Amino acid sequence: MKLKVSALFCLFCCVSFLYAEKKADENAVIVVSSSKIEESSDEAVEKVEVITNEDIKQSGAKTLSEAVRNNAGIVISGHPTDSISMQGFSGKYVKILIDGVAVSGDLGGATPVYQIPVEDIERIEIIKGASSALYGSDAMGGVINIITKKNKAPKKDAASGKDNAGKRKFNIDFSTEFASNIRTYTSAGFSYTGPKFSGSATGSFDWNRGFIERLNTVFLDDVKIYKVPSNRLGFVRAKGDWNITGGSIGIYGLFSDSLKKTNTSKYETMNYGTKRFEGGLTGKKALSDAWLLSGFASAKFYMLDTEFKNIVDDNIRNGKSRFLDGEAEIRAAWDPNIFNSVLAGFNANFQTIQGDSFRGIKKQLLLSLYAQDTITIGASEQFLIVPGLRFDIAPPLEQNKILWQITPKLSLKYNPFKSTALRFAYGMGYRIPTFKQKHWLFTHDYASGAGNFILYGNPNLKPETSHGFNLDLEQKIGKFVNLNVSGYFNYIQNLIDNHIIGYDPGSGKYNRSYGNVDKALTFGGGISVHSKFKRTVLGASYAYTGAMGYSASHGKYIDLAARVPHRVTASALYTIPVIETDVSLRIEWNSPELIDYDLAIYSPDFLMAGLTIDKKFLKNKIDVYARVDNMLNNVHFKKGSLNTTQKEHFGLHHGVIFAGGIKLHF
Repeated sequence: MKLKVSALFCLFCCVSFLYAEKKADENAVIVVSSSKIEESSDEAVEKVEVITNEDIKQSGAKTLSEAVRNNAGIVISGHPTDSISMQGFSGKYVKILIDGVAVSGDLGGATPVYQIPVEDIERIEIIKGASSALYGSDAMGGVINIITKKNKAPKKDAASGKDNAGKRKFNIDFSTEFASNIRTYTSAGFSYTGPKFSGSATGSFDWNRGFIERLNTVFLDDVKIYKVPSNRLGFVRAKGDWNITGGSIGIYGLFSDSLKKTNTSKYETMNYGTKRFEGGLTGKKALSDAWLLSGFASAKFYMLDTEFKNIVDDNIRNGKSRFLDGEAEIRAAWDPNIFNSVLAGFNANFQTIQGDSFRGIKKQLLLSLYAQDTITIGASEQFLIVPGLRFDIAPPLEQNKILWQITPKLSLKYNPFKSTALRFAYGMGYRIPTFKQKHWLFTHDYASGAGNFILYGNPNLKPETSHGFNLDLEQKIGKFVNLNVSGYFNYIQNLIDNHIIGYDPGSGKYNRSYGNVDKALTFGGGISVHSKFKRTVLGASYAYTGAMGYSASHGKYIDLAARVPHRVTASALYTIPVIETDVSLRIEWNSPELIDYDLAIYSPDFLMAGLTIDKKFLKNKIDVYARVDNMLNNVHFKKGSLNTTQKEHFGLHHGVIFAGGIKLHF
């Protein structure tokens, strides 16, 4: 109760302080493309949340997972790679794109977001809820579209009045950071912009030693244990764009190499090594004032190598998987009149996988057609309606029959007043089973009891479907305050999960298999308050998430594990006059989450606070900053059911972390 009162008091203080400022900067109109049509964020029919490059800098984030942590409706979770959960859906139900092109996921379908650095990100666009009519499979929980930095052509110099249009521009960027938890981060990049061609390349290297504890045990002396996993990530991305009459042609390439070292028990270690190659072509062409064609073609190759080692009996087991993904899409936008804006497209996605946990090479093809029409009712654009439809079909390459589904979508936006926007969205989600769910043969013998099992895929799985409803109110209060209230409800059918199907007394292993075992509900909502002034930026948000699945053994719906019911985030930034130095504060709190329903086991709550001081020199060419993370040193409110603390449960063994760095831009 005290915590709820404190949270409400913080929100009240934030709102009160918003009215204390007298002068505000003009809010820049941000163009978004998460709906596959460029439009301003205020005019978008569906609610689009935007995290800007400046927001990322102030948070000190180095990866996508760190950049979105301050959004109350997003939870970062997963093992061995971080994944993003939204609206009660795990990471495999959230689609992540870079400039509209899907990022290859891991074997389970979730995108390992810790492998995506932020250095080349201009902004991050977030749409929560089913968007399957446009984005298809894997988008039942929502869509995150990463927009990379664009090379802007030189324009007229405001100071000298000299016209630089058509001339060349060359920029170099470099940054480095060192943190007290023995983490180093270095990035470098360059960009070139000319009359007809622009190109850029960005690379980064992130190394985190982790937290190592050495123990003397009854079996061995000096046993090395990773209390916090060790991570290494190298990343390079390059792109080029050619301007043509009425459009452009682009090319891009990406390579990343990562290694994570962790422990499964005191005497057992597991190393996860990945390599990722991606490349593709993009293009757009205006055929007339009413017609615009655009599309892309991409190829993605993902390699996963694992090494399990038991240091007592010197048992080493290696595993490998190779994932190839080819995708192409073409779409047409047509504006026949001032009341209609039609978008239609075709997408083809071919995937193969092979490895130690699969029998031979497995293949999968998904073909999709989609269309939507943005209808404006009334000349003032007070009311907009967007009906949409998608048709997906998966030919029987590996399964016994054709899989297909038609998924409708309907979005509404109503502006009763200039400062008020009401949004409603319904979307039917559709997700075909992953390679892992259909074909995996995996032995898990790192634990005892039910944790000692063989997991079998099921090629006869049915696709999962969902019906999602989202309601959103956006209200501008005066010149300074933006208030947002939202709610959602999702109903999922043919939910895929693995369960015990037998026991082999000879091997001592349980047999598990994937199946369409359940149906589930997720529901919740949130409230957020944000404002931007000349020298002050404030924000606070709260999100509630409920998730229940039907249990045949209990004969009723029961709470699902691994969901955070209550989540609060708050942030404040102030630019100190005269010395023009930014000071920003971030606070994040998660309530305890359910671990086991039958045993009523809950995690501890999670409380994190950070502070950043940032100073720019030489007309923003040099940026020097210092940051403190976990500044409360793991102080929190409630221990877990097993008497575990925040430090123990979440592996925050470093305590308070100090970091400092410098960024150069020329």
